[in-house]
Amino acid sequence: MSTAKNFSEEQLRAIQVQRENLQLINCLQL
Repeated sequence: MSTAKNFSEEQLRAIQVQRENLQLINCLQL
């Protein structure tokens, strides 16, 4: 089933990290 995945685990992790970084930046800007 995992062969049809659009994103690999590494890419999903990178997206999570980017989301966390954006949240941190938004908090700092506030």
